[in-house]
Formats: sequence, structure tokens, C-alpha cells
Amino acid sequence: KARVPIFAFGVSLSSMESSRRPTLLGSPMRSAAASPVLGPGSWPRDMPALTLEEDDETAALQAAIEASLGSDMKRRLGSSLRSTEQELQSEYPEDDDADGSAPARRRRRCASDLDVALSDTEVSLAPCPSQSGQADLPANASGAESGFIEGQGQVSATQNLQNLEFDGLLDHEALLETIYASQGLNLREQQEKASRLLAEMGLSCLDLGVKNWDEEGRELVNQCFYLSIARSYLGHLPGSTEVQKAALLLKRTVESCVLAAHPSWAEDEQRLGQNAMAFADFLPIAMGAKDPPNLVARLAVVIIDTTQCHAEAYLGPLYSPRDEGGHEERSRDELEKSLILLCYTPGHYKALVQNDSNGSKPVWTYKELKSILEERGVMCIETSDFD
Repeated sequence: KARVPIFAFGVSLSSMESSRRPTLLGSPMRSAAASPVLGPGSWPRDMPALTLEEDDETAALQAAIEASLGSDMKRRLGSSLRSTEQELQSEYPEDDDADGSAPARRRRRCASDLDVALSDTEVSLAPCPSQSGQADLPANASGAESGFIEGQGQVSATQNLQNLEFDGLLDHEALLETIYASQGLNLREQQEKASRLLAEMGLSCLDLGVKNWDEEGRELVNQCFYLSIARSYLGHLPGSTEVQKAALLLKRTVESCVLAAHPSWAEDEQRLGQNAMAFADFLPIAMGAKDPPNLVARLAVVIIDTTQCHAEAYLGPLYSPRDEGGHEERSRDELEKSLILLCYTPGHYKALVQNDSNGSKPVWTYKELKSILEERGVMCIETSDFD
């Protein structure tokens, strides 16, 4: 994968070459309430010390975060892959695996189902944002706000962090706040910078929650990534049922590509963690899938990280193809429709929408969005080579 730093948020971040992401982009707890430990072991106490000196700062912070949240993220990703594997076996029972080709066949069927479903759904575009007004960063689905958890006081580095778990999942926002505070850093200051950035761009964060349901009514959690992509793609006109259906099919399309390419990842979380530490890490695999390519290959997915004020861009190989003369092969409408805007708050993804009464879909192309971010000194890391 080719990751190219394009621009920086007013400072040099060359350490990103050795540490791709200074935070883990994952899904949240289901509730704000504290609860006893139901799953993973206690939070690591031997967190690496941060060396806050220029280029070492981001790499050291990343190491501390991975030591604290890495195991939890591996559990979430592995659980999601296993649920997708079970869904595909139930949805396509006729695809037996006697010859080992079932994963590839299921991947193709998922891609086809997603294309058919979205071809029948109208995508709503709106006028360009005014790049003014107020954009907010509402509390994430974990409910942690300004370092508080419902019914508790402010989180401290010495607190019994078993109380920061619910249904066996860690509260990423509270833990990140603890990591930052223990080293004299202020997570909220970073998020306030992101809030100002979004306000300048005329954008707001729209929280789609973390739950979805399959065709049999079974509840799926940790779905904020796929729900947010689905809403960002479809815009404000389709109802929640259409968004949820698109998110379910999107999950299956993306994760069937992962299972076809790396069947052992569903069971081997150690190997999974060596290659993926966030749901966004599944995108390059899905974007690079061929025979045939899927909808994801036609998307440009941009995630603005509110904890570090930088952006990650995943550019599908079919988002902006050019002919032999170097001309765009897709229309402007197609480029606008295929631009996905997300924001990441600790442990949670949200859709980025226009700051209007409808939460409309912005109508930028990726090139235009990159220019807007560049004007504001935001660092963007591009992934565009999936071979």
C-alpha cells in the first residue's frame, strides 16, 4: 500500500512514516454505563512512556495507544469477521467449499447484491457547503463527554480501569483521555481544533449509532463504520431502513473480500492484528479486489481524525480513472456521489454532513476536498495503491 503524506497541520509529522496512525480508529461501547469486567483482561499497566520530542512524539503516542487498546481492537475486528463468515454461510448455503472456492464466490455475490440494492436507491446531493456556520462534535455513542462517564467523576490515570469496560469492550474515549492526561497532554484541545475545522468547512458530525440488524432480526454491534459510510454515500433522502440495509451489504462486501484474501484472520487474531488494527484497514483489501471489482473500488473514503486533526484518504482505483489522454472517465456527479466523508472521535465513526437542517451530502470531489483541507494546513495520508 502506498501512503503518501500530502500536507501537515502546521507542523512536521514525518514520524507518520514509521507510525501510520496516531490513534486506533474503532467502534465504541454500546452504553455509557460502567460495568464489571465481562471479557478482556485488565487495562495494561506497563504502558510505554511517551517521549514528547518533535518527531518521536507521534510514534511514542501510537505505541502507548496500541499497548492499551490493541487487544480490544483485535477482538472487535475478529468478532466482526466471524459474524460475517457465519452470515455468508447462512445467506448462501448452496456455496459449499468442497473445492475451496466458496469465499471467492461469496465475495462476488456480495458485491453483486450491494450493486443491485444501491442501484434502486436514490442518492441525494445538495448545494456546496457555505464553509461557515457552526459544526458540532456531539458526544460519541459511548457517552463519554469531557472525560466523564455517566455516574462517575473525571477519569484519572490511577482509576480502576476495569470500570471502563462494558460487555467486554473498552471505552476508547476514556482510555485515550487517560493516556493523554498521564503525559500532560490534552485530548480535548485536539478535538476543539477539529471542531473549528469542521465549522469552517460548513460540516457537522452525524451519529448513526453502533447497531444494525440482519435479515433475521439478529442484532449486530460495532457497526458505526459501515452505517456512517452508507449514510455518507446515500445522503439525506433515503430512510433509516435503506441506510441500514446498505450498511449490512457493505459490511458483507468488505469483509467477504477480507475473508477471501485472508481466511485465517477470522480465527487468528494475532495474525489479524499484525495487518489490521481498525475497520478502516479492511478498505484497501476490498478496494483492491478484482474479478469483478466492487462498489468500494469506486469510492474515495476520507476520514478526519478529531484526536489528531489529520485526515486519511482511501482512494479506490476506480474512483477517478483516466483514459489514455489523461481525461477523467467519470462525470462530476459520479465523483461527488462517490466521495465518502467520515469523522473519527475516540472509539467511534460518524458521517460528515452539511451543517443544514437535512444533514445533506456535501457535493465536493476528492480533489476539491483535498484543496480545502490543504488551505487549512491539515495533514492527509493517501492510500491509493492496492496491488
